[in-house]
Amino acid sequence: MRSNHEICLSFLFFLFKFSFLLFSLSGVCILAYNTIGSTVDADGFLQEPFFLIPIGWLLFLGGLGVGDYCNVQKLYEAALMPRFQGGLSF
Repeated sequence: MRSNHEICLSFLFFLFKFSFLLFSLSGVCILAYNTIGSTVDADGFLQEPFFLIPIGWLLFLGGLGVGDYCNVQKLYEAALMPRFQGGLSF
């Protein structure tokens, strides 16, 4: 049976991977926006994939928030568990 400490570490690792996924998707949105580009149609309207900009920012900020949560939890656990009891090391 897994201890609470092991469950907490596996959850933090999952959140770390999720944060990395959000950052990666943010980069994909920005790259897609730059790759698709903008054009002006025959009627004079600007055609661009503007929706990718706010989605990219939301994914970036989400990744930042999840990453910060992981760091705070890691610091909190390191402060609660002395090193000789198997606490997280930096």
